Amino acid sequence: MYKRYDVNIETASEKYRANIRKMFPQKEDIALEAYYNVLNERSHTFSQLTNGLDLKHVLVKDTLSDDAFEAMVEDEIDRIKEEKKRYKSSMRLIKTARNLDEINLAVEYGYKVLMMKVEPSDKIKVMYSLEQDLETGEISLLQDSWEIYSHSENTKRLIDKMYYYPYQFPSPFAAYIIPSDLKVGERVILDDLIEDIVGASHKMHTYRLDSAEAIWNGERFDIDHNSYSVDCSIG
Repeated sequence: MYKRYDVNIETASEKYRANIRKMFPQKEDIALEAYYNVLNERSHTFSQLTNGLDLKHVLVKDTLSDDAFEAMVEDEIDRIKEEKKRYKSSMRLIKTARNLDEINLAVEYGYKVLMMKVEPSDKIKVMYSLEQDLETGEISLLQDSWEIYSHSENTKRLIDKMYYYPYQFPSPFAAYIIPSDLKVGERVILDDLIEDIVGASHKMHTYRLDSAEAIWNGERFDIDHNSYSVDCSIG
């Protein structure tokens, strides 16, 4: 993904700031951020070498070799990962209790608990079909889009193109475990989200987000929806 073509490096950083988090999956964010950071650094160096010439309408091809460029990107990825790790380690991790025993144990140890309903979202769903082999009688579960939308010889569909909610929780309620010294306005990481938020969308399937950053407002957590991005793929 680092292979370089002719890039207008005068506008690369602007495009990144405006669109990059909306357009690409979270797993690629760090690599893309590193890519543009290196481009921007090369742009700065190039501008110094050209002594302030107007490059606004000039298409620039970087003369750095692909291997050297990719090595710089890999180093930048490592730097960003370490920076993000330090940032997250500065926030407290809020745990979730999923049953009454866990909730009462937290209360016994002096924690407050924020009780919430476990409410499945109709946005979280996975498609499936069931197919039976007419010769052997064997029944197969189909969840890949190619399998679902194709038809195999000597088979029949028992269930065709149905959606279901793919998660099971032990109780219809759960609780965030709140430290007694948690301050209003403090940013935390909700380790196991109770709320159903779409975290990934693949083909016909959507999955829930596992965790997210949030801010404690004194009564509940306000989830920071800018702290994550939805992992999307098609095909």
